[in-house]
Order: sequence, then C-alpha cells, then structure tokens
Amino acid sequence: MKPVIVRGVIIGEGVPKIAVPLTSRWKSELIEDVAAIVNEPSTHGVVDLIEWRADYFDDHIELFDTLSTIRQVIDAKPLIFTYRTAKEGGTGSKDSHYESLLKAAIDSGLIDLVDIELFMGDAMVSRLIDYAHAHDVKVIGSNHDFEGTPTRDEILERLQKMQALGADVLKIAIMPRNKKDILTLLEATVIMSEQYAKCPLITMAMSDLGAITRVTGEMFGSAITFGQVGKRSASGQIEASELSEMLMRIHHIVTNENKL
Repeated sequence: MKPVIVRGVIIGEGVPKIAVPLTSRWKSELIEDVAAIVNEPSTHGVVDLIEWRADYFDDHIELFDTLSTIRQVIDAKPLIFTYRTAKEGGTGSKDSHYESLLKAAIDSGLIDLVDIELFMGDAMVSRLIDYAHAHDVKVIGSNHDFEGTPTRDEILERLQKMQALGADVLKIAIMPRNKKDILTLLEATVIMSEQYAKCPLITMAMSDLGAITRVTGEMFGSAITFGQVGKRSASGQIEASELSEMLMRIHHIVTNENKL
C-alpha cells in the first residue's frame, strides 16, 4: 500500500491522522471554528486535516469567497472539500449540481482533497476523479451506509470499486446495530488493507456504539479518523485532543508489541 502525502501529511503510515469537519452554516461561524482549531494550543498540534462540509453551508452566494477565507486561516493544513448528499447522510440538496460544484471547488486551487461519493454513478465519478487528478487534487472515494452494516464481502466490493475507479483514499462508514456489525467492519478493514489495498483506507462505524473504530485504525488498517472540536458532525466522534491521546497510547502498544 502506497501512502498519500498531502502538504507533508503522510496518510497511510504510522498513527492515523485526525481530520476535523467544519459544519457551521454561516461564514462568520465557520471562521470562528477554524480559528479555534488553528489557534487553540490543545488542538493546533493534533489536527492533521480540516474538512469543510459545504453541504451545511447556507450562503451559497459566498461559498467560494468563504472557501478562500478558510484556506487563508488554516494556512498549510490540508483541506478536504466535501458536499455530502442527503442519501449519504448529509444535508446536501443540490444533487443535480453535484458535479459542477465539485469541479468548481477543484478549479479554485484552494483544496487539497475532494470527497466523491461512490454511488453518484460510475460515469460521473470517473469524470470527477480524472478532473481532480488533472488539477493535482487527491480524491477520497466515499460511501456512508446509514441503513445498517453491509456484509463483509459487500464492504470489500465497495472499497475495491472505489480503488478501481481511481480514488487515492478509500472511505466507508457504516451504521452498526450490534457488536457483531463492528466486527464485520473491522474484519473487512483488515482483509482490504492486507490483501487488496493499493492506497490508504478510512473505515468507521457511526454512532456511540462504533466509537471504538475511531481509535483502532492503526491496529486494523484505517489511516484517518474524524474527531471534533466543539460541534460533532456525526455521532460517535471524540474530541480531537482526547482522540490524539488515545491514538498515541495505542501506537505505543502496537510499536512495542512489534519489538517483542
């Protein structure tokens, strides 16, 4: 598996990287949120990537002016642009403009990674991936299943399809109903990372039941985890500073175990 390097952040090697989503509805609130992440000593050193969930943003007239301001404030931290559609658990209602919106974000030159949903259709996904790569933007292929947990083989099939379409990072999130669903996700993560993956994975189980999957990535093969600074964007998220401590404790256990 080949790591992905974005602005010096190595995704797919060592401790899972922490991404924090921005979900405020208005520009002024967003800038306050970004400033809290960048300027607060307890979070500045532990947040590796910032994700703007543009589907939450209400002022579409100022969308790209706001993107420019976010870029200025976060400086060198990698920025993920995500417009999560309603069918994947987001608030986005502009499915008909999905492709043009993502292309405009890519054209801006302000983002480092773009999230592209797997089930937007193979043709559109392929066009968007090619377009992103032509503009030196990395792609996170994604799927979010809020209905439950697919079978192990179905999870593997979705991740492999993202990879076949050309995504640089493969992401799947599931909604567990019981502890066995957590095991299904973790088993699929191990198999994918050890047998099939040519690029980094992000896997997680949502809800508080799935919180354990947000801290065990290094053990099972997930390269990025999503934390919170202030507001959650999904259930089960952990405060970034606390999440960093957990990840480092597990890292020390894993590395010491490998030395035995």
